[in-house]
Amino acid sequence: SLLLTGSLIWSEMRANKITELLQEVRHALDETGRKLTLSAAVFPDYVPAYLEKGQDWLTWAEKGLVDELFPMAYFGGPERVSRQLEEVVKLVQNRDVRIYAGLGAYIKSPEEIAEEVEKISELPLDGFSLFSLGHLLNKKGKSKPYTELLSLKKLSGTATVRPNQTGASISAVEILHDFKRISQGKDITSKTTNQIILKKIAEFSKASKTIFPATLKELTSNESQTPEWIEMHGIFRYVHPYDSEEKKQEQKDLCEQARRKLLTGEKISKISRQFSQAGSRHFQSRLPRHYLTKNKGKDRELSLLGPGQVSPVMLEENGYWCYKVIRRGNEKKQSFNTIPWPGKRVLFREELKKLLK
Repeated sequence: SLLLTGSLIWSEMRANKITELLQEVRHALDETGRKLTLSAAVFPDYVPAYLEKGQDWLTWAEKGLVDELFPMAYFGGPERVSRQLEEVVKLVQNRDVRIYAGLGAYIKSPEEIAEEVEKISELPLDGFSLFSLGHLLNKKGKSKPYTELLSLKKLSGTATVRPNQTGASISAVEILHDFKRISQGKDITSKTTNQIILKKIAEFSKASKTIFPATLKELTSNESQTPEWIEMHGIFRYVHPYDSEEKKQEQKDLCEQARRKLLTGEKISKISRQFSQAGSRHFQSRLPRHYLTKNKGKDRELSLLGPGQVSPVMLEENGYWCYKVIRRGNEKKQSFNTIPWPGKRVLFREELKKLLK
């Protein structure tokens, strides 16, 4: 609970700094006296965008800091793309900001993009943006189908944005909005929520002065055993809550296919190019050194594997993963300050739990 509160405070501080920078850019542009457009390409899911990327694009829209938003709805099928863009429109509606649908032409065929365009054509959007120009130019004359389908497609902008079917995304936005307001000393309608959040912030403030320093003192006064670590290749297939069940199953099946190839000893570079998505696709899917946390589901599985062994397909926060172990170990005892940051974080959490008990 303390670490979660601290994580929220950190996310808020980081997002605030980025917003302050954006305010300075906006002010500098306005001072030129010229009508200059300021746009931002943003992650389409607001809560992860704010917490993980520092992109408080809803505040940017509310304060008029940007003229245009380009939600990067590149991945998944038409269902996910349309739902993501619906959420953006719903949150930003009635604000003087233009919204352009960012579509992933660099990883999708003209037919797939056409299907997405058809699905979102009645949303009150201002247009489409294909990512990326470089990829389209490198298609050696094959970019024409993309540009033609967009030039022929007209946006109606007449549809009413449907209510959120689960309510989960909007409620998360509301909770985040309440936390931001209360931590900034502003009041909200719900007195109960106000009291809960103020209590959590007070607990964290007290811990920052007592429990956290005591934890660090204990760790730095003696040599620490570096947590056990593991180095791996990782094959990844992205899954989003808005994906259809068919799409989720397709992603899982592809990860299973990759696992079977890993088990046969096929070259990791080939498997990575064929199957892996996002950052794990690069560097032959070699991942940073991972420090194992005791009693954590994924880490329990990984702790059973030796060099050369392959994990089962695992469903994690962002999708399906399959790992192949390169090597594992732990360093000899050393001072806490010389341990790499990911290892320090594991040790800090474990020591904090002891003190809290």
